[in-house]
Amino acid sequence: MMSRKTWIWLNIVVAFCLFYAWSFASYSYRFRLTVEVDTAAGMKTGSSVLEVMTAMNPPWFFLAANDSVTTARGEAIFVDLGNGGNLVSLLALGPQASDGGVITLAVRTFFNYQGGSYDPRWSKILVKMPTEYSGRRAYTSKKPTLATFTDLNDPSSIREVSYNEPQSVLGSNVHQVRFWIELTRDPVTSTLSLRLPWISDPKLRATAWRLLRKNHLGSGSAPDTIFQRSGEY
Repeated sequence: MMSRKTWIWLNIVVAFCLFYAWSFASYSYRFRLTVEVDTAAGMKTGSSVLEVMTAMNPPWFFLAANDSVTTARGEAIFVDLGNGGNLVSLLALGPQASDGGVITLAVRTFFNYQGGSYDPRWSKILVKMPTEYSGRRAYTSKKPTLATFTDLNDPSSIREVSYNEPQSVLGSNVHQVRFWIELTRDPVTSTLSLRLPWISDPKLRATAWRLLRKNHLGSGSAPDTIFQRSGEY
């Protein structure tokens, strides 16, 4: 039979474990970002499932500079336009990949995001996939950076594509680009390397990034994050 002292210590250990788990709680949700391109040959589409992960830092954790850290994993979207044409929606926002905040893609759609820090409450809500956020919704906020490659095997062949005037780079057969977002439980996408076989090489990724950024090395996306993200802090 368990002694009173052992029983007390067992309860202390269990309480500590529960408190530790609560203090370091984490939340993650997935969403599918779909790109639709109207062309003279019909609609062309591509999509990617991304996951946003929020890890909570307990208030008593003296090394915690913030109360939470949010990261993302997934990959850019490839759209085959036919006849050798392609469009890639990168994991960055704005012209020249000037904003690396892809963790805000879903919250820009479902919440009144006005910029600034990521609120961990958003992850706590979206992880439950509430019915009021179900279904596919048009993404109309700050647009992902678009690019194309004249040679899929050559990162230096990258060219940025204007969201408002895609035909200026892709030709008159391309008319309009649209984005859609929906919450999902599907697995995170991992097929981009079949289209861009060099993206696992840091030097080649950096080549494409520098050309896209026009050597503006200040704030914005990083060369290791515009094509793929693996969730590192």
